[in-house]
Amino acid sequence: MNKYLLTFALTLTFLSCSGSKDAPAPAPAPPKVIAVTSVSLDKTSISLTVGDQATLEFTIQPSNATNQYVSWQSTSPTIASVSSNGLVTALDSGSTDITVTSQDGSKTATCEVTVEVTVEVTVEEPSVYVGVENYGLVKNGILQKGYGKGVLCYFLHKGDIYVGGYEGSFVSPNGVVLGQAEDSIATVWKNGDIYWQDPRWRRVGSIGITGNNDMYVSGGRADGSLLLKNGVPVSFPYGSKFPYPDSFAVFGNDVFVKLWVYPPPWFIDCNVAYRFLKNGSWMDDTYYLNIWDTEVFVSNNDVYLMNMGSVYKNGVLLHNLELPKEVAAAGFDLSTVQHVGGQLFASGNDVYYAATKKTGAGLVGEAYAYLWKNGVLQYNLINKSNYPNNTSFTSMAVHGGDVYLSGQSRFMNGDDFNPTVLLWKNGIPLLEYGFSNVIIQPRFYQGKFVFVK
Repeated sequence: MNKYLLTFALTLTFLSCSGSKDAPAPAPAPPKVIAVTSVSLDKTSISLTVGDQATLEFTIQPSNATNQYVSWQSTSPTIASVSSNGLVTALDSGSTDITVTSQDGSKTATCEVTVEVTVEVTVEEPSVYVGVENYGLVKNGILQKGYGKGVLCYFLHKGDIYVGGYEGSFVSPNGVVLGQAEDSIATVWKNGDIYWQDPRWRRVGSIGITGNNDMYVSGGRADGSLLLKNGVPVSFPYGSKFPYPDSFAVFGNDVFVKLWVYPPPWFIDCNVAYRFLKNGSWMDDTYYLNIWDTEVFVSNNDVYLMNMGSVYKNGVLLHNLELPKEVAAAGFDLSTVQHVGGQLFASGNDVYYAATKKTGAGLVGEAYAYLWKNGVLQYNLINKSNYPNNTSFTSMAVHGGDVYLSGQSRFMNGDDFNPTVLLWKNGIPLLEYGFSNVIIQPRFYQGKFVFVK
């Protein structure tokens, strides 16, 4: 009996163990997806030059959005391309839109890109010519070959340079040039070669060539001067006392000449006046007083002239010259202060006038050089450049807003005049040539003209 009872008990224990299993664990909850609500760029527009690069930075909102991936696109990839990291490369001129798009929700932002082309402009310094009497034609400080020493005037025509003056100078026993010889020959050079000569005349004071290739020169000698057209003297209308052909101008096919005439009765205490001719006929009925500094300048068929401190354009008063302080302080009226010489130059809407004014007597210590623009005094050369008095202007050219002036400064050293031929740019010396010899008189070395090409 005991044997059977034990077997039953073991069986019950086995059954009880096999029926006690655990319940399965619940599945984890899926992660929460945060959607993209917007995308923006750090720039809405940029300007680039061809070849430049720029990186655009994007921002996704909210910042913890689940999907942070974006794509980039250019509407005109030939103008500017964009890489997968927002790097923009400028390729050609124009404009394009760079768009960033979020992978989640296709949210977009755009930056306008403008591409410009850089054009490298090489600005060449102009060639500056100055004619120094008894020395020659100087280009950028270098004496040019072919031209004689007696250079007095110039004219530019169809790309060619014509220089007028004389051949034949009086030379001292020690070889120093002292000036024009009595048998000098009127000469015109073209690009360094002799173009025209006439032994009947001793010098060419001015030169001009029309569009029809007619050459006008003022031929001078001891008994006077005449205006020549292709070597033949030009006749003047009734009423001319004698010509002053060094003041003539050629523009296109028009020739303007200043003539000295007998004054009308209302010109009291004046034995000479002058009028202007245009193509052989009186330009108007206006008589002007005999003022040495008067010049005629033609630009775009407008005729400018200066008289008694006033500048006229086509006979109408344009402006009066501002009175220098030194002259005003001395109690001088501009019309009573002698002008040694004056030059007009019109450039665009601006009119420049340069003059050397005398405020006293004597050979030394009385000449002062001034420049006006549109009637307003720009500077006194003495104050600007620390040059002594007795400095004079002889010619002017304006190029690109820069004012070039040739002239001369005379220093006094005991009994020795030391003339220094000068070229100024905006009042600052650009070239300087010194000639010191007790035999030489200062007047024999002068900057006679300047032009810029």
